[in-house]
Parts: sequence; C-alpha cells; structure tokens
Amino acid sequence: MEERYTVLEDAGGKTMKMPYGKHKGKEIDRLPSGYLKWIAENWKEDTSQNKAICRAADQEYTYREKNGCHFEDLQIDSGNRNEILCPHCGGIVRL
Repeated sequence: MEERYTVLEDAGGKTMKMPYGKHKGKEIDRLPSGYLKWIAENWKEDTSQNKAICRAADQEYTYREKNGCHFEDLQIDSGNRNEILCPHCGGIVRL
C-alpha cells in the first residue's frame, strides 16, 4: 500500500479532525468512505478550513480507491463501538 497523503495533517502536524456534523471530532482518515466522498463532492469551499477538509477528504478517498480499502460504519461483533472492520482487507480500524 502507498502512504497516505500529508494533506491529512494540519499546520501543526496533527491529523485534521471534522470540525462539526455527525462525525465532529473524528480524524479525517477515520471517516466512512461514503462520507468522505460526499464531503469531496458537496461541501462548499467557502473558508480555508472547509477547503482543507474537502481536499483531505478527496485525497483520503482516492487513497482508499487505489488500495481497495474502503469502509463504512460497520461495527465489529465484539461489541467494541470504537472499532470498525474494513470489508475489503479485513483490517480493524480504531476510531
């Protein structure tokens, strides 16, 4: 797999997080693929923050496309609500 894009990081080197909405506080690379695609296609780039979020969402979605590793809001049977299972690679993603 290729490395993720550095655009997912803010100026301080921390992974960008969603500023509001259903996934407020979640890191961009932890968002469901469908939501990333929706952000990239529908968000208005009217502020520098929104522009950065759109770009990060688009690049994370592209990364997943290239590596065949999309995931949605799927919970693991263990009952741990902080983990989801990637249906393509079988990996566990901690939220």
